[in-house]
Amino acid sequence: MKFLILSKKRVTFCLILLCLTTNLFAKELLTEITVTDGDTVRGKYENELIRIRLAEIDAPELKQAFGIESKNCLKKLIRQSGGKVFFKFKEKDRYKRHVGWIYSENLDINLEMVKRGCAWVYDRYAEREVLFNHQNLAKKNKLGLWKNTNAVKPWDWRRLN
Repeated sequence: MKFLILSKKRVTFCLILLCLTTNLFAKELLTEITVTDGDTVRGKYENELIRIRLAEIDAPELKQAFGIESKNCLKKLIRQSGGKVFFKFKEKDRYKRHVGWIYSENLDINLEMVKRGCAWVYDRYAEREVLFNHQNLAKKNKLGLWKNTNAVKPWDWRRLN
């Protein structure tokens, strides 16, 4: 009986390890990138030109206060990557955009947008606690959009406009 329990533990461990490593290497190179706004890019992914909505974050709309600055922040992060940007797919949204995370060799760009105060954590869809921690730091240090004490969340702004 002990042998069976130990075997189940080993199998579970192996399955978890397999899922984690598969997930870690599921990033694909993204090329021909253009920035639409602070949370959307277009790029070539797996030989197809697609629209990508950055997961877990929501940036100000272009017509909203700090919208243009947010777009420029994302452009700068992508430019700093030296053209090596990777995309990790999560799902397609109702607008048929690919939703996921973009990375450079050593930078989680979605997270970096929050760290720099260039985007909000999208409360409804956020999965990682670290995003909220960095948003609180950006807010405390009045970075980016947090310089404006009356900043309006993009989802509220869209509902009003």
